[in-house]
Amino acid sequence: MGAGKGRKVKLRGEKSWLRASELPQPMPPTHFLRIAGQSAREVADDGSIEGGITESLAMMNGEVAKSLMTDSLVIKATRRKNTQVEQIALLYRTCLSRPPRMQDTKQCIAALNQGLDLGDIAWALLNSREFMFIQ
Repeated sequence: MGAGKGRKVKLRGEKSWLRASELPQPMPPTHFLRIAGQSAREVADDGSIEGGITESLAMMNGEVAKSLMTDSLVIKATRRKNTQVEQIALLYRTCLSRPPRMQDTKQCIAALNQGLDLGDIAWALLNSREFMFIQ
């Protein structure tokens, strides 16, 4: 993509996000999209929508999870909130599309007070059964 007048150059690399349609197809077998079921494009309808151990491990420990926990727009927006209660509420609305229950808020505040970070709470929400069923 050129840097013509008025066009924003899209950067590729660790700190950039692109849509799947903007990536070369098919991705290498170790890429998150392939792990999550993207077709190899050699056979029509070769993809998969069923999850398994590989997908679970990629969500828990992969580069996508790492990026979402550290420098994502969600974490940056969450850190701008004034109180822990507001921060937790934003994470819950973003990840689970609902406000936290009182017990959720208490558990998260206790976790933050014990040294966990907002990224750790985001990781827990993204790997919760509730998130998996919503998605």
